[in-house]
Amino acid sequence: MPDIVVNPDLELPHGFQFTQSKLQDFVDCERRFFLRHILGQQWPSPLAEPQGQFEQAMKRGARFHQLVERHQLKIPLHLLQRTVAHDEVILDWIDRYQDILGQIGDFDAVYPEISLSTHIADYPLLAKFDLIGIQGDSVIAIDWKTGRLPDNIHLERRMQTVVYRYVLYKEVSGIVDQEINNYTLVYASLENGEIRRFSVDESHI
Repeated sequence: MPDIVVNPDLELPHGFQFTQSKLQDFVDCERRFFLRHILGQQWPSPLAEPQGQFEQAMKRGARFHQLVERHQLKIPLHLLQRTVAHDEVILDWIDRYQDILGQIGDFDAVYPEISLSTHIADYPLLAKFDLIGIQGDSVIAIDWKTGRLPDNIHLERRMQTVVYRYVLYKEVSGIVDQEINNYTLVYASLENGEIRRFSVDESHI
């Protein structure tokens, strides 16, 4: 396949939004970014597991996020657990979820499954947070991971960390009616309950 030559004056599609996944595509493979996000073509990639298992994992992850959102909106957890009593994996994740929240501590206010956006030049940069919580003058953004966490060097370099830090610092004041002095991004593993914290300050902006 011949190399793709990109016109430097090429404009991004109308309504284009930057996200951490699009930027990660660009970092990993510029060709993939161009085909997928500029030309709108599918980029086939081999799955690490059979299609049926992959789809099941996606549905299970979406279901867990839904349960967490409802719990954070004050639906009792024991009622939510009944709805997935047949799924031992999700039940284990819920146990880890409770342990992780115990490590982090209580929140004064929570914002589950919330999207924040800022701008890069004339283009919006969007980040969807699994959970944003307020503790005093601190804001903590949590991202749930169903597998084990990679090392901190790898996490630090991921575009998700770069984007989420930036958007959190720039835009969380729009939903929080108070002064915020500390910003933290937390990755939380539902597989083993491990958490990794990344502070956010002006050096990341």
